[in-house]
Amino acid sequence: MILGVPYAGSLGVEGGAEQIRYVLLPLVLAGAGILVSIASTFLVRTREGGDPQRALNLGEFGSVGIMLLVAIPIIGAIVGVDARWNIWGAMVLGLVGGAVIALATEH
Repeated sequence: MILGVPYAGSLGVEGGAEQIRYVLLPLVLAGAGILVSIASTFLVRTREGGDPQRALNLGEFGSVGIMLLVAIPIIGAIVGVDARWNIWGAMVLGLVGGAVIALATEH
């Protein structure tokens, strides 16, 4: 969150009211992530004798995909279109990195 103000400054955004949007964005995205995570628990289903790891992976990758879609309008509404794709790209890298780590350590 602290990096929001310098990042806004690097984009030429001036004024405390405008820069505060870049500070609040991680909080709003985290809140959306919590809601997406709760909703994604409904994707985790398995049949009798089914593979539970497959069901867990479906929930995990489902939440990553949903969060990527939900984040686009949130980022656009809070910071506008100037930095939307840069921030979203960083988020993609973080979510994909987390999914790769989860796959590598799934025992």
